[in-house]
Amino acid sequence: MRISVIIPCHNRASLVREAVESVLAQSLPPVEIICVDDASSDGTWDVLQALSRRTEGRVRLIRHEVNQGVAGAKNTGAAAATGDWICLLDDDDLLLPNALQRLAESQRANPWACVLHVECWREWNLDPSTRRLIRTNRQILNGNPFTLLFHSNFLNLGGTLIRRDWWMKAGGMNPKFRTSQDYDFWLRLARMGCEFLYVPEPLYIYRLTGDNVSRGQVEKSRARLALLEDLLRKDPRIVQIVGPAHVRSRLVSQRLKLIHALLETGQERQARRELRVVWRAGISMLPVWRLRLKLAGRGLRSPRALRLIKTTANLLRDRAIASVMSPASHPADLLLQKRVPSAPAPAPGAAYGGETR
Repeated sequence: MRISVIIPCHNRASLVREAVESVLAQSLPPVEIICVDDASSDGTWDVLQALSRRTEGRVRLIRHEVNQGVAGAKNTGAAAATGDWICLLDDDDLLLPNALQRLAESQRANPWACVLHVECWREWNLDPSTRRLIRTNRQILNGNPFTLLFHSNFLNLGGTLIRRDWWMKAGGMNPKFRTSQDYDFWLRLARMGCEFLYVPEPLYIYRLTGDNVSRGQVEKSRARLALLEDLLRKDPRIVQIVGPAHVRSRLVSQRLKLIHALLETGQERQARRELRVVWRAGISMLPVWRLRLKLAGRGLRSPRALRLIKTTANLLRDRAIASVMSPASHPADLLLQKRVPSAPAPAPGAAYGGETR
């Protein structure tokens, strides 16, 4: 298996060396490491050049003179890759030493899989003592998970292994979205019939530092809503595949998350405008109708109101996912061709951690 690891970089001079070192330490070396510097201004390019010289060209460098965003940087790396598979690594995160080996073993055991996604550790402020396992019910995402992905993005982007021909067939990531590009990409891949495999091991360390912790939830929520509406506009058949009620529920749930983010950042006027859209779209939904009654006469920014909005959004999402998982309740079961994965057992001593959620 020929794996190209792609690292998009932007103003990460203090951390990108550790990211590259984690790839150089792999028990199964990749065929290449491609670092795409997206017009950095802080010395990142100098750090990358030093790494490339030290490794005698194992680290390939590409530089954007004009910033193209993380999606553009990943697309540049994928276009330049010579491997058959692409593994993505952010410039401030780490791969565990056995990550590529375990992914390769899992794919050999499941040759139908075109995207392999893993568990990951979350680490705060570069402090290993804060490391916690991010775990959700991702084992349901085997085979073609389009309908489940439509309701929620279950996948960790980091450490994901993707067949390069599928990347190119899907047209790569959409640079129009400055955030949530991965979610848009997974949805398009699944809609095209790409099959996913869940590898139940934490093989990636997602490091939350000051600048990426503060990235706006408003921007992320707007992007999620925009990409869902864009997807439905380009492919109206999704409404029949997912079901009209479930599509409406998903859009209302995402808009409620946007409202919650707007209120938390003091943008009450915009939040009220979005709420009017929710009342019009979701008046027949019992959870939304109850939310309207409970919010009547309350200050929108009160802690109770914020909790109500967030709880209702999650309730709509969870109900929709539960209905998809029920074999007799949803038309999308025709799309869900589930497979039983035969991923290899964890190596002796492999860390799993104790937290689940």
